[in-house]
Amino acid sequence: MNHLFPRKGLYKCKTRRVIDGDTMKLLYNSNTGNIRSAFINAAELNSTRPKERLLYNTAKKYLEATFRVGSTIYVYYEGIGIYGRPLCYLYKNRSDYNSENPLENSVQQQMLNLKIVTEYRSGDERSYTRIPLYKLLLQNELEDLWNKIKNLRRVSTIERHIQTQILQSRQSRQSEKKDEKNILKFYL
Repeated sequence: MNHLFPRKGLYKCKTRRVIDGDTMKLLYNSNTGNIRSAFINAAELNSTRPKERLLYNTAKKYLEATFRVGSTIYVYYEGIGIYGRPLCYLYKNRSDYNSENPLENSVQQQMLNLKIVTEYRSGDERSYTRIPLYKLLLQNELEDLWNKIKNLRRVSTIERHIQTQILQSRQSRQSEKKDEKNILKFYL
């Protein structure tokens, strides 16, 4: 049963503790309780995969850096999850909340954009896609890295070409100036 929030809505709370990448302990009106971040799924600490443990730590540290203990947090309480925890969207500022799209401007959206969490799959708070989370993230990271490397190669090739053109242009101008001086000497 939810003893933190009386009904759906936006609430101003204080951060007590970040438990993991999608669970926090909050204080609201002298009541303390755990909430679960709506719409996202963070990796679990008890995973046997080292990469998922790394993602667990990354998501948890991101929340800890965003909402330090004692700091103000705005939450939009949406309902109760399957394990009885309040499902909430998290915001740093009240003005970030959008009633038409609670995910927009939320901390969950930022975490999804950074690819340190996945979208929540309805019905199972611990569900992941068929491909392990760390493989999906590594694949995306490798593709992004490869694209950056290709762009750097293009840029450095273009820069070298431009530098060569500039050098040739300077040498050509210097040669033309020498020719002009020689011609002037001849006529003068």
